[in-house]
Amino acid sequence: MFKLVLLFTCLAFLDSAYGLRCISCNSVKDPDCANQPPQKYSVECAHLVLNIYDSFCLKKVTKDRDGKETTVRKCSAVENKDFTNECSVNPGTELVYCQECKDDLCNSANTNRFTFLGIMSAILVYFVTNHF
Repeated sequence: MFKLVLLFTCLAFLDSAYGLRCISCNSVKDPDCANQPPQKYSVECAHLVLNIYDSFCLKKVTKDRDGKETTVRKCSAVENKDFTNECSVNPGTELVYCQECKDDLCNSANTNRFTFLGIMSAILVYFVTNHF
């Protein structure tokens, strides 16, 4: 029985072994990117960056001289994890918000994410510990 619980627990965390997933979109091209980006913009960052870099998700909101806000969500990476310039802006542009994060889909509007296997593992552990 222990082996079965261990198997489901491992499967629950299997999706995180494939690499970081981020939302990748730009509100200039799709206005939905600003507030509620669709899941169709979810990408795996592994194909965008090499393993030698420290990858992360980014959400950056800027405002131009006319007051128009632009939201960019993407995968990003830096060679030195202690230094990043992703939150810098061009002259004449104001930085409204900038977030760098390292959890799957952490740059989306809704960061609560549960996997099917994770939920099933929790249910299985509950029944095994309370009924056997």
